[in-house]
Amino acid sequence: MLKRVAAATLVATLATAGPVSAQDAAVVDQRAFADVTVDGVDQGERTILVTATDVLVATTDARALDVPVKPDALRSFGGNGYVSLRALAPDITFRFDEEAVALTIVVPARLLPNKTTTLDTQVRPAEVDAARPASAFGNYFVSGSSGRQLNAFLEAGFSRQNHILYSSQSLATGAPALRGQTYLAVDDPSRTRRSQFGDATAFGDALLGDVSVFGIGTRRAFDLDPYAYRFPTPVVSGIVATPATADVYINGNVAASVPLAPGGFNLTNLPIATGRSNVSVVVRDAAGGVQTFSQNYYGSEALLRKGLTDDQYAAGFVRSSGTGQSYGKPALIGAYRVGSTDATTYGGRLEATAGHEVFELNADFRVPAGAVHVAAAQSSTAGRFGMAYDAAAIIQSAETSLSVNVSSHATNFADLTSLPQILSAPRSDTRFTLSQQLTRRITATLQTERRTYDTLPGQTVAILGIGSQVCRDTSAFFSLQHQRAGFGPSSTYASFSIVRALGPNRTAIASYDGGVPAATNVQYRAEAPSSDVGFGYGLRFGRAGSASLEQLDLVDHARYGDLRSSISRDRTGALAANVALDGGVATIGGKTHFARPIGGGFALVETGNPNVPVTLDGRAVGRTDRAGDLIVSSLSPNSANRLAVDPQLLPLGEEINADTRFVSPGFRGGSIADLQVTRVRYFIGGVTLRDGVATRIPTDGTLFLSGKSGSARSPLDDGGAYYFENLAPGVYTASLLSPVGNCRFTVQIPIVASIATNLGTVRCDALSQ
Repeated sequence: MLKRVAAATLVATLATAGPVSAQDAAVVDQRAFADVTVDGVDQGERTILVTATDVLVATTDARALDVPVKPDALRSFGGNGYVSLRALAPDITFRFDEEAVALTIVVPARLLPNKTTTLDTQVRPAEVDAARPASAFGNYFVSGSSGRQLNAFLEAGFSRQNHILYSSQSLATGAPALRGQTYLAVDDPSRTRRSQFGDATAFGDALLGDVSVFGIGTRRAFDLDPYAYRFPTPVVSGIVATPATADVYINGNVAASVPLAPGGFNLTNLPIATGRSNVSVVVRDAAGGVQTFSQNYYGSEALLRKGLTDDQYAAGFVRSSGTGQSYGKPALIGAYRVGSTDATTYGGRLEATAGHEVFELNADFRVPAGAVHVAAAQSSTAGRFGMAYDAAAIIQSAETSLSVNVSSHATNFADLTSLPQILSAPRSDTRFTLSQQLTRRITATLQTERRTYDTLPGQTVAILGIGSQVCRDTSAFFSLQHQRAGFGPSSTYASFSIVRALGPNRTAIASYDGGVPAATNVQYRAEAPSSDVGFGYGLRFGRAGSASLEQLDLVDHARYGDLRSSISRDRTGALAANVALDGGVATIGGKTHFARPIGGGFALVETGNPNVPVTLDGRAVGRTDRAGDLIVSSLSPNSANRLAVDPQLLPLGEEINADTRFVSPGFRGGSIADLQVTRVRYFIGGVTLRDGVATRIPTDGTLFLSGKSGSARSPLDDGGAYYFENLAPGVYTASLLSPVGNCRFTVQIPIVASIATNLGTVRCDALSQ
């Protein structure tokens, strides 16, 4: 009825708008609001024009509904454009239900446009806290041995938002202090770019190594947005005639479930990992039909998505590759790569300093079931030219993996990392690896490597290994190794090991190595529950030739660091001991705490209560200290790290409102996670009302408390009992209001540690009316 009234209103409005044509007059009295459905999908309410033989839809609505529009189907009415559905026949059919005022349109799926659905299974949680307050950290690693040799590594950093000031230092007994890198890094997450001032590194590849300079460097930093795929991923395409659901399986595991509208579809950004993946998409439509799309895909981080670029530039004084304490000539380094297609990536690199230049071209290709990398470089040093080449390929199938790598360089070839040229570096290096799954439990691997040198004899190594999953808890490994180095004789020997899982975190290992000298070992290891908490140890008994070895290893992942130690005794009975302490300190939010070694990022968890268990992505990382705080030191920077308190692990009487926080610290920076835990304290008691000589139960009454610390109220049950939570200690004035009378008295709330406190029953005199 409402739709018909609205239609009549439209008719009246149009009638006053001015003269209309004869064609307009034929349809003006049939204009209405109708519920429109296209291929079974409800598209909401639209305004349509209806004649005895046709239905017209506004041109803008037709295009919004993905209804193909032909030029000869266009009509004009009241100065507005419409599409005649009848003129779209026979490809498109329609039905208008006058009673329900509903229009049903059927468009063949082949005429609908393709829709691309991007799967973002790595989506950053919407509730992530990306605040990055000012923070600082320091790490220390100190080790010592019974030979009185002491070593230490120290590092410190100050971070604010996306800036980090960092420096490190190495110390050793009897040796000068060695400064590590010192720099100011500035991150721009929106452009995935990191700029570095001070010590900067230009990262290399198989031909050209990493180059450190004191100056400035800038590079594309994809780790600033770990939720974006930089390498190509498979695309699954198909067509559905009705609404459907696509279930995506990666290597047999459900990765996502995606609704599909009628028409063609493209599923992109499928959440594969690098290496070989099997991708299956099962599409179920509304009519019960099932389609399955399946493919194998090789994902390679060496490839860039089509149109994506990667670059890095550095300028400054080259830092020596030895002690790293001196700087040489000024140099320029630049590298650039671009994804030409999803299957090809091209790039180049240039290094230049006084009297030396080197230029490299490289390319990466995706091939069926694998990837290929090729690179060639030419150097010029004081007029001497040299060439270098590198080629690598990897092919993987369900049961076979093959990788080949060949590199070679001329005598005169040198890059910035090998000036002056190191003559003992390999001139050529050929490596081959073939892994074949023979049965469901047995895998064989063949590895070979051949190196040649300019001034030294070559080396050859060949290893045949067989691994077997004997049973659920036991694995065995056998290898046969042949090698020849220099002018000496070749040697061939066998090795064998067996590994037995004895329970959670407990393993026994027995091994034999037939090298020279032959060695046997028996080990028992009880690992800590995790890398962040707990105690672990290992026992080892072995013999190499006529020498014996007994060793005890201990590790304690404590609140403030890792303590590792080992004690060993050789066949002479001499004891040797080593101790290492690895820890850190963090400052954030005005608080400073000793902590475990700070990794890529850290967070201060504040609960307000001691001994509260905290987890990181479901893994236990410690308990809060007496102040209710805990520094979680092993967060992934720029990612959503899930910090949580398991309510089921809280002691009785403790509650938490929000048990999970997602934080995203910057590189070597900190965040704050508020996971306040409330200690619940219950106070119970009772009230009776004395009116003269009669005592009454104030059923259905209410007790009000007011004092300096606040106010509270509690209903009374049938026995006159009341109940309060978390009242601050002190004296309160109690006011009772009930149908049988009112009264006042005082209540003393004591300081208590117990969960529940019974304040007893109070008999109060009724107030006169």
